[in-house]
Amino acid sequence: MDSLSKVDFRNFDPIIFDQSGHIALKAKLKDGLLERSGSAGDSLALQGVQYFNFLDHRPRFALVDFLWVRTGADASSHHVVQLLTVDNHRLKVIQQIVGVAQHPGSAAIFNAATGTLLINATHYTRIDPHCCPSQQDVVRFQWTGQEFKQTAAATETIPRR
Repeated sequence: MDSLSKVDFRNFDPIIFDQSGHIALKAKLKDGLLERSGSAGDSLALQGVQYFNFLDHRPRFALVDFLWVRTGADASSHHVVQLLTVDNHRLKVIQQIVGVAQHPGSAAIFNAATGTLLINATHYTRIDPHCCPSQQDVVRFQWTGQEFKQTAAATETIPRR
């Protein structure tokens, strides 16, 4: 593979890593989705792909956003944002950012023009029930030319409907 634009992200095999860098999920997407049947398992959905930092009209980087839902004894939902490039003809994960996605409005938003990535993630307080987080973290990252660096973070109350 010599270009990110040739990768079919709706039908590829992403690897999601845990906080220590070990493989947490190997997936095979079909039409942007992975679904496993049964009472316990994972689902993974491709939320979007944004290409940026072009050289000779070819993107050098892709920012890929997944929604990862883990089920079982303790279900959880996460936005997984991976920064990818092609290195030595292979797809390479340079960086992975994960945020809890348990409330409406949780998202990963990237503005390629400014190089700003915003992650809106669920923030539970110690008294929140699992169903109902009361806060969200809004974390801002800035593109450095090689990776995203966190530049700001704020915690806000989630409006109740």
